[in-house]
Amino acid sequence: MKKILLIVFLLIVGCFKPVEDSTIINKNRLMYLPDSDKPYICEIFNNYSTGKKEYQGRYKIGLLVEYAYLNRDGSVKKLINF
Repeated sequence: MKKILLIVFLLIVGCFKPVEDSTIINKNRLMYLPDSDKPYICEIFNNYSTGKKEYQGRYKIGLLVEYAYLNRDGSVKKLINF
C-alpha cells in the first residue's frame, strides 16, 4: 500500500511541472520524457520570443488530449480537444 501511495504521489508531483514541448520524445506515437520508460502524463508548452506562452497542451498516458493556441496577451486563440 505504501508503494502505491508513493507512486501516486510522484505522479502528481511530477505533473505540476509542465515541460517545454521540445524536451519530450515521440516513441511509437506516444510521448516520453528523455530518461523515462513511462508515457508522459502532464502539460507541455512553447513560448513566444517574448517569454509568453505561444501554446500549451496536456498529455495523458503519452497521448495528447488537449491543445490550446494562445494570443500574445495569454487569452485562448483556439482550443482543440482530442
